[in-house]
Amino acid sequence: MALVRRISPGCRTLLEVSDDTNKSSADFATGSPHPRNTHTAPTERACPDTTITSGPSGMTRDRTPTFKFKSSLTPATFQCQLDGGPLKACSSPDTLPRLSLGQHTFKVRATHAGSTDPTPASRTFKVVS
Repeated sequence: MALVRRISPGCRTLLEVSDDTNKSSADFATGSPHPRNTHTAPTERACPDTTITSGPSGMTRDRTPTFKFKSSLTPATFQCQLDGGPLKACSSPDTLPRLSLGQHTFKVRATHAGSTDPTPASRTFKVVS
């Protein structure tokens, strides 16, 4: 047996001054419990892990660098990001547009079966002349 609330949420209860009966027996009754179904295990999905397998790191003279990457789970789709810009759909290999001199950060994340890598792979590099 369990205590079951007789009144709807938002209705007056014993704890409020304007309670209609001032008796807790009017607010609650005994009834059958409604437990969560534990017959089956909850479904969990593994998140993919994204890895950058090639591309510049440190210094490079290449102003249009190419990155290769992969997911620990396949098939996967990818989203890439450059210098904190918007995420865009991409695939491996991904060649970046002509970059300005200076430091840049390339990030990529994989999605597999509706689960997205919560920690995108990241590579910071500097384009020099």
